[in-house]
Amino acid sequence: MRVLTLNLHNPHASAIGKLAAFLDASDAEVLALTECGRAAAEGALLATYSYDESKSAPKASPLRTVSIGGPGAAFRRGAREGEVLAAASAFTRDLQN
Repeated sequence: MRVLTLNLHNPHASAIGKLAAFLDASDAEVLALTECGRAAAEGALLATYSYDESKSAPKASPLRTVSIGGPGAAFRRGAREGEVLAAASAFTRDLQN
């Protein structure tokens, strides 16, 4: 998961427009698969968050697609939870701005 986060902040990776990562079972040894999926999805989405409402000329991010994958239904369930949590966090950030 650390590699995924580093790649999202790498200007060379974001210039490509797409980023894909697959976490196998060895990546999930420390965390349960659900927690691993949640952390990967939430981290990827929050790493690409930016607030542009008040900017006169918002700068579009070249990174358009972030795909993550992992083993089993538990990983997918965690990824869906992470997506919801990241959307809620982004909405909260927008309200604060």
